Amino acid sequence: MGHIMRLTIISTFILLTLPTFCFSQTRQCSCATDSFITQNTANCETIYLRDSSKLYYQFNCDSIWLTLENSEKHIVFSMTTEFYSYTYRLGYQFSKEYDKYLLFRSGCPANGPCNFVLVDKKNGKTIKELHELIYDHESDKFYDFVIYFTNPSLSSLTLDFIDKNKSYKIPVNPRHFNAIIPEYQFDKILLENNILTIEYNYDKDDKGKSEKIQWATKKIKIDLKKYAP
Repeated sequence: MGHIMRLTIISTFILLTLPTFCFSQTRQCSCATDSFITQNTANCETIYLRDSSKLYYQFNCDSIWLTLENSEKHIVFSMTTEFYSYTYRLGYQFSKEYDKYLLFRSGCPANGPCNFVLVDKKNGKTIKELHELIYDHESDKFYDFVIYFTNPSLSSLTLDFIDKNKSYKIPVNPRHFNAIIPEYQFDKILLENNILTIEYNYDKDDKGKSEKIQWATKKIKIDLKKYAP
């Protein structure tokens, strides 16, 4: 638990505004004085977006930064190389492109939970923090909507249609979610014929009161036509 808190604190304080001289016209993806930084930092491959914008990491011996390039260059995320070995956990990792926004995962300690953020596709600014999402971790597949717990009471899920800027609450039983990371209780998410099925496991005995936990499975079915016609 202390390890998770330590990494969370690190991820909170490393977001820095990099000096202007770091960003030249030439891509920077190496540190001449430290081969470990060069070999173990960010992947500098370019991601091409639907609107022909580009997304790519760069780094030197001092800084690591993620650039969104369209008509201009925008720094989406930056951190110092002091934490270069944690780039994949702490940096912005591209998850999904929407019409107006980009979804990134970030700030992940060793055992989760992660943080998800929405970034404006035009200016690279972070618009909204979503914290941990409910999604298929094996496929890392995201849809035109995202799902997350509405608040700490865990009494409802929010179904958020990103491009439509509309969200809806789906009531759930808060007594079913007592894991340290309740989002991880969801293990199957399927979208078929506009029917979204979310499956989760819960302790039938409520918070492990018996010596042996009796697990049960529940499915939530959502007809998306009712929410996003």
